[in-house]
Amino acid sequence: MITAAIVLAAGKGSRMGADKALLDLGGMPAIARLCEQCLAAAMDVVFVVRARGALPLPTLTSSVRVIEVSGEGEMVDSLRAVLRALPPEVQTVVCLPVDHALVTADTIAAVAAMAQRDGVGIALPLFRGKTGHPVALRRSVLDEIADSAVDSLRSIVRRDPARVRAVPTSNPWVRADLDRPEDLRAARAALAAEPFCTVEQMHRHRSHRAYQPTPLAEGQIERLVDAARYASTSSFIQAYSVVVVRDPQHKAACAALCADQQHILAAPVFAAVCADVHKI
Repeated sequence: MITAAIVLAAGKGSRMGADKALLDLGGMPAIARLCEQCLAAAMDVVFVVRARGALPLPTLTSSVRVIEVSGEGEMVDSLRAVLRALPPEVQTVVCLPVDHALVTADTIAAVAAMAQRDGVGIALPLFRGKTGHPVALRRSVLDEIADSAVDSLRSIVRRDPARVRAVPTSNPWVRADLDRPEDLRAARAALAAEPFCTVEQMHRHRSHRAYQPTPLAEGQIERLVDAARYASTSSFIQAYSVVVVRDPQHKAACAALCADQQHILAAPVFAAVCADVHKI
């Protein structure tokens, strides 16, 4: 059975302010990274959908085919363009927007394998109870895209819940889009971190008291607080609130209350963790 991946990269990236396919992620363009992961997941061929007149892509392997579209349509129009060019021997397809450039080969392979099981037509990754990308479809299901009444891939997924299966994953990037510059900063930070196991990471814990004046993006702070709140609390009540302090005068007041610790003043952001008994 031949499997194919469809990397959707025909968007304009207006919110990002740049072509998402060409964003640098860990020293390589996002499109090259995604194609590499698709091929590592044993996809036989990768179709990349690009808008006519878009910036040229980097050199990709011979297993990658580029299909051009007008760039004015929706995702479903890109899928229809690939469907017209799809060889008849392709029986399973994995659809992956370039927005999810940190999706890895294990997730791609897992949804593709699930879609090939008896009684299954569609498979999606599941992270924290919510589905994301990529979406794997049997060829017979993808063919439904040709119907002009279909306005999105989502409508295909919702058409018959009985044929849909979710595959649990620990990869948060199946849901996180690269839409804005702060998303890109978070992705690059994630790639820069080494993949230590939990015990090794705990042994490497250190406290730092010197900071650069570089401001933190709002999205990065929210991601850090969201991760921290999964630490254990009694009955998971989380009886605290986190107050983010940036104003120099307010930071000085906080420092005075904390034995005049100068690193509070030096840090661009100070997070005050406060007991909040109203949450009990």
